[in-house]
Amino acid sequence: MNNWFANIGVSRKLALGFGAVLVLTLILAWNGWGSLGSVIQRSGWMTEISLLNKTLTDLRIARLQFMLANGDNESTERLDKNLGIYLAQQTKLLETFKNPVNVAQLKEQAGYNAQYQHSLNDMRKAYAQANASRQIIDQAAGRLSELMAGVNRQVLQLSDYDEGRFAQFQAITQIEDDVQRAQYLLRVYMSSPGAEAAKAIYAQLDAAQATLGRHAGALDADSGAALQQMRTVLGEYRSAIEALEKATQAIAKARQEMTDQQKEIVRISDSLYQFQLDQLDVESAAARTRLIVSALLALVLGMLAAWLITRQIILPLRATLADVERIASGDLSATAQVQRRDELGVLQRGARPCAS
Repeated sequence: MNNWFANIGVSRKLALGFGAVLVLTLILAWNGWGSLGSVIQRSGWMTEISLLNKTLTDLRIARLQFMLANGDNESTERLDKNLGIYLAQQTKLLETFKNPVNVAQLKEQAGYNAQYQHSLNDMRKAYAQANASRQIIDQAAGRLSELMAGVNRQVLQLSDYDEGRFAQFQAITQIEDDVQRAQYLLRVYMSSPGAEAAKAIYAQLDAAQATLGRHAGALDADSGAALQQMRTVLGEYRSAIEALEKATQAIAKARQEMTDQQKEIVRISDSLYQFQLDQLDVESAAARTRLIVSALLALVLGMLAAWLITRQIILPLRATLADVERIASGDLSATAQVQRRDELGVLQRGARPCAS
């Protein structure tokens, strides 16, 4: 190989040297670009995961607003919009990631998303039932007020000398008092739902029904008919409260389910982000190692190529210079046979006739 390299022209030697340097530079650039591309891709995935977490936070806020608004139309539309954005982002990640570990995590998260949607639908139905029950309660309360007011007017229209006037007045007053207590306990329950509060309402409604039955005979026929209507309305009132209690329990159950599901969704997102962070550290370390090895290899090969090319050019020049100096000093003895056929070999052979 040394003879072959010695016989090619100087320009080709230099071209080979610069070509080797260029190749080594390209290798370094390729390694750097590959490493940078991997880091950029990993950073892009981390950005997408952060965006997923943001959409999940927006969804959580929309759900809280939905609950505070008791599931009205505006909050429902806002919730549906944020849910769609979150699911679209999660689907995008599932289609983007190829690592089996990441795909498994995203599929697990998709399963929790399906459970979350199911619980959300249960909450919507429960809020619809609760709102319908509240309307029935309000309507029943209005009818009770009208009926009691009508009985009151009839009693007040009785003659002051009517012996039954005072007894009827006491009866309707006690009935009003029992109904108002039940309505007060209902407001307490709606502000702070609980089993004990619900039992207190039912007990008070039973007391109101008992009062109606106890005083039915004390009122005249017209007032008695009104009392019978009040008994019917109180029954509707109780049924609506029972429906409201059932809906409230369903809302609480769905809320707890969604809270647990959100914890799992966030856990998977955090785990997915941490995986990318760990892989980024590994890939960055590997990229640094590749760059260091490539740089050292390029340095060694570059120095070797420079030494080899310099040796192939400098040594023949030194030999030719020595021959010229020897001839100039008068020594015309024969020189060694020149084997190389490059420009420097031609120069060496050209100096031989001078010696002869």
